[in-house]
Parts: sequence; C-alpha cells; structure tokens
Amino acid sequence: MIRTTIKTAGTVLLLTAALGCNKIIQTEPAQSISSEIALTSSTGVSSLINSIYAAYRGLTTTNVIYPEILADNLINTINNNNTYRNQELNNHGFGTGQWTTNYSIINRANLVIDAVDSKIIKDVTEANANLYKGEALFLRAWSYLLLATSFSYQPGKEINDWKLGVPLILKPTKNVEDVTYPARNTNVEVYTQIKKDLTDAIALLNNTARAEKAYASKAAAQALLNRVHLYLNEWDAVITTGNDVLATTSINGKTTRVETTGANLISGWRTHKDKPESIFEITFTTAENLGGSSLQSWFTIYPKPVNSTCSGNPTRASFADLTIPTALLDLYEATDIRKTTLIEGPYCKLGQSGLYFSNKYSGTGGTFGLDNVTIIRTSEILLNRAEAYARKNQLDKAAADINIIRTRAGINAYSEVGQTQQQVIDAVLLQRRLELAFEGHRWYDLLRLQQDVIKPAGGLATGNVLYNDYRILSSIPAADIDVNRDLKQNPGY
Repeated sequence: MIRTTIKTAGTVLLLTAALGCNKIIQTEPAQSISSEIALTSSTGVSSLINSIYAAYRGLTTTNVIYPEILADNLINTINNNNTYRNQELNNHGFGTGQWTTNYSIINRANLVIDAVDSKIIKDVTEANANLYKGEALFLRAWSYLLLATSFSYQPGKEINDWKLGVPLILKPTKNVEDVTYPARNTNVEVYTQIKKDLTDAIALLNNTARAEKAYASKAAAQALLNRVHLYLNEWDAVITTGNDVLATTSINGKTTRVETTGANLISGWRTHKDKPESIFEITFTTAENLGGSSLQSWFTIYPKPVNSTCSGNPTRASFADLTIPTALLDLYEATDIRKTTLIEGPYCKLGQSGLYFSNKYSGTGGTFGLDNVTIIRTSEILLNRAEAYARKNQLDKAAADINIIRTRAGINAYSEVGQTQQQVIDAVLLQRRLELAFEGHRWYDLLRLQQDVIKPAGGLATGNVLYNDYRILSSIPAADIDVNRDLKQNPGY
C-alpha cells in the first residue's frame, strides 16, 4: 500500500492509491501503483470507497461513546482503566473532534468525486458512476457534519459571535503540488455545503444498488439531511424529509420500518446486521471484531453476572467501565421495556455495587464484541419529525409520533390535550433522550438546544459545563495550527 503523508489545510491527509484495507488492483506492484492508475478502474475506485467505510469503522466506538460521556448519559465506574476519564471530566482538549481522520476521509471522497467528474474511470457504467459519486458525496457530508458539530457553533447559536466553521476542501490533494492552506469557512458556508452534498447524493443514489445497509443509499442521504435540518431548526424541512424517509419500506433489499411492538424492538437490537430500524450502519465482520475495545466491552459486564454481588460470578472479560447514572435511570418508567430489557443490573464490579449497564450492543454476531453499529435509524427520524411538529405547534401530530415510541415501550400514551406547546416539546425531548441513549446523540442534542451540560451525580465530574463554556467546542490539533498560519484556533485553546 502506498502512503504519502502531506501537511495540508490544517490537517495531515493520508493520500494513498491503495487505501483499501485488503485488495486493490494488481496491474502494478503494490508499492508503485499511482493514484491516477488506481482511479481509472472501477476496481480501484471501489476499493477507495471501501477504505472510507473502513475508516469510519475505526471511529465508531468513539463516535458513540464521546457524545454520551461528555454529556450526562454515562459515567465511569470507580475502578476503570482511564480511557474515558478525561471525557467525563470535560478536560481541556478532550472533545468529540476527530479532525485528522475526517479530513483524510474527505480527501478520499474528493478523489472519488473527481474521478467520476473527470470521466477517467475507463470501465464504469453510468449507474456505477452515479453510485460512486453519490456514496462519496454522502460520506463527505457525514465527515463535514462531524467536524462542524465538533469544532463550530451551529448558525444562529454562536457565543460571542464566533461564526467560524471548518475549512471546506472540495478538490482532492493528490500530490505536494495540490497542497493549499485555506482558512476556516463560516459555519453557514459549511452547513450549506453539507446540505448541497446530501441533496446531490439523493439525486444520484437509490435504495437497491447494494446488498446491505452498510452502504450509503438514497434513504440514508435523506435521513442524514433530516438530521442536519433538525440541527439548524429548519422545521418544515425536517417534516418533509422525515416523511420521505419514513415512507421507505426497503433499503438494499432489507426491510425498513419503525418497530411498533416492544418484542420487535428488542428483536432488532439482537439482530447483527440490517436491523429493520436501521437506515445506515457500520458493519463488522468476525475478522474486524474489536473484542475488548468494542462497545459491548465498554458498556456491559461480560460474561453476564449471575447475581448482583461481587462474588460467585464468571471472570469478567470486558472493561465495563461505562455505567448509567441514577439521574438517567430514574427517567424511565418502571414498566419501560427500554429499562427492563435494554438495561442490565444491578451488578457489582470490583467492589462497587448497584451498577447498571446498557446492553444495546450484546455481541449479536455470535461472539463477544461483534456488533454492527447503527448510525441512523427510523426511530430517530420519527422523533425528529415529532419535535418539528411540536415546534410548529402541531401538537396532536407530535403526540401521535411519540406515542408510537411510548406504547411499544410499554408505557401509557401521552395526551397533548391541555398541554402547552413547551410541555409537548419537553415530552418529545424526553422520549428522544430515553430512546436514543447510548447511540451517540446526547452531546449534540444539548448543543443544538443550547443547553448546559449538567453532570450527573455518582461520577467523576464535580462541575457542570455551561453552554458558554469554551469546552463546548473541540480544539483544532496544535500541529495543524502550526502548519497553517491562516487556521484560527477556537477560543479558550
């Protein structure tokens, strides 16, 4: 595999002609394949796209855990290996940002887009050209959204008028001659580009081209755009795109729906791949299993204890460092299946008793640590639409949407009759927190709502993080600031 490291645009971009983790074209020796040759064949372009999905696989654990423990949904056990200690404490420099990896992904996506637009892929059909470009646009938009939500405020929600976003790099860096050192674009410009990429992807993609939900599809692009509209308070667009996604019944030949019974909800969480609620997911094969570094390892005690004490249980193979604070646990009603079945405990770990853990990731691939990780699912889109209805004062429609979530969870239906608009909004936001807990949403929800982070009792943190605290934004790596004098650091760093 060729690997050329280039300092550019405030990031270290890994440029490679053979970026795939496994095989690529073998028309030249592996150490001498040029990017131009690799990208003139469908095999080379396909391998490059697969390398992007593989890169996201490496980010999956942190992309799920960071937003939960930086906020108020997770705390560390007393005895832990310190992996997520700084995040729980919201220490200086420990945010959600994954600057270098996301810019590397963006450059790979740019290479694919450029190859399609330049018509250099000699053996590609029109359908596959659309597929390649559509997936690359989706993946570029996703990385820019991760960067934007980590390193910048959302438009209209700035503190001290800090409106810088991140640098928009839309052309590939193939060699040293392509290196540029752009300043940061505004947050409005970044979100406008994200929406453009996703809109263009929707026009190019369909829901039938691939064999599983681990690849970008039209519905996945619509769903990610729906999330973007939510972050930007664009309520009409949230409803419109939400309707489009929720009308989809099949993605890549796999059933897609909002589950309406508790049994089906639990069954979905116990399914390894292509869950009915999944719209887009990151796939893990046996060879790619993270094992001790998996979400199951961090989130649960494995093997499952047979009692609630610290004796008489199987030898623990998982870290089980991340436990559920009482403040969150108490928000679930006693009969809520999300509490009685998707949360385990009380257990004991190294002398600390009364611990509860999420078991949304339970080794569904048949071995410890092996789970596909859902990035976007139908219940998120339903809750997005419910919030939009509430913000538009269509309270009956908001109640109808959250009652799908409530009744399948085994709790009473909610009535909007006699409730104020804010009370209905609060009811929607509560179900959003309970339903999407431990899936990587909480930090971003608090930020888009401009709410303070109230750190829960029982954990390591002793102080809250207010919305006007500089730590709300991640710090750009110092090495990237050093190489690009036009790249401004976020306040406080």
